Amino acid sequence: DNTQTDGKFSAFVTKEGFMPLDNPSATNATGVLAIESAQMRPGKLVTSLLDATKQIKTLILGRPTGGVMQADAALVRLEKQNVNVQCINGRVYHQNLKMVLTGIPITTTGSVGFDESLSLLAEIPVQPEWLTKNRLMGGLQGQTLKIPITGTLSQPVLDTRAVFNAIRQAAQNATNRVINNEIQDQFKKLFK
Repeated sequence: DNTQTDGKFSAFVTKEGFMPLDNPSATNATGVLAIESAQMRPGKLVTSLLDATKQIKTLILGRPTGGVMQADAALVRLEKQNVNVQCINGRVYHQNLKMVLTGIPITTTGSVGFDESLSLLAEIPVQPEWLTKNRLMGGLQGQTLKIPITGTLSQPVLDTRAVFNAIRQAAQNATNRVINNEIQDQFKKLFK
């Protein structure tokens, strides 16, 4: 994933491990990635997350969000945090890597293989300002949308079905509430 990163971070090994120089994928180590602060230009994986976030926002708002955000212009910010990492069985696992992309917080957990394969889960909290513009989506308030990511660093695959199902369910619940409220109002008028 081609990115340009600027910032301060350190890696610490917290548990004794080993890294065979003739077979790096057999590395077994546990540690912490201590990020002081960092920002980076997105590669293909983060660009895919940016696209998914725009789609989510468009679906919730019920209209295109306007303005084109160029992926190369977007900077990913990593705030001060410690991320637990483990390297085992040819994969690097991490938990709760927090980033901010175009003002939206995203957290990832999962692993990246030495072969560049992905097994990640991205979590995107529904932003309150998205809901103020579309009351029908009020059922999404306080929810975090989870997007599984597979594929490779050069060809990430985001499974947005869970997101679309959550949005569809929120719209259905809102529709049911409107219908139920209308029926109750009609009954009240009828039996006055």
